[in-house]
Amino acid sequence: MKIYRIHIALVAKERHLMESLLPEERLKKAASYRLVEDQLRSLGAGYLLWRYTSDTPITYGVHGKPEKEGECFNLSHAGDYAVLVVDDVPVGIDLERYRTGLEAWKQKAFSPEEKREIHQETDFFLRWTRKESVGKANGIGLSKGPLALPSNDGINHFAGKTYMTHSLEEGDYFLSVSHEGNEDFEIKIEDVTDIVPYRFRCLDNKT
Repeated sequence: MKIYRIHIALVAKERHLMESLLPEERLKKAASYRLVEDQLRSLGAGYLLWRYTSDTPITYGVHGKPEKEGECFNLSHAGDYAVLVVDDVPVGIDLERYRTGLEAWKQKAFSPEEKREIHQETDFFLRWTRKESVGKANGIGLSKGPLALPSNDGINHFAGKTYMTHSLEEGDYFLSVSHEGNEDFEIKIEDVTDIVPYRFRCLDNKT
């Protein structure tokens, strides 16, 4: 497993170069956002995908998850960052930035058992990102609603499959990763500090 992260300040600095590298589909997606920060997050995510996966065309699963033949990856972005995870099994990643005013959403998103484990807002974000990462690893996302998704740190079972899930809290950010199977892993993030005009295919995706 490889996890890459890029800061939108770097995207803003190198935007012209980045836009010269990315496919038209990603440029249109980024341009569809009204806010500059959203555009930069989208471009950053697109650059990570361009740099660290092959040039195989992107297809989309039943629930809209981006896919490439023979490769397992997932993207997320929030706040000042975009992140990409690449693995050799189906994988999902979710990044969220701390915010307040989530009590109503907590009531809708979590089971009574889960609510008993939420003692502060940081617990909310850790469990929420786990739900998102499991749903994204499965490919179903939130289409069945968040209540259907598990939120454990460690082994989770969903839709007849087993997922290993872990979370990381850094400052105002919460990140969770889930991959199919019960093989354990450690979250290690590689920060992208430069924009290069060539791809780097990650041939060894082992944890």
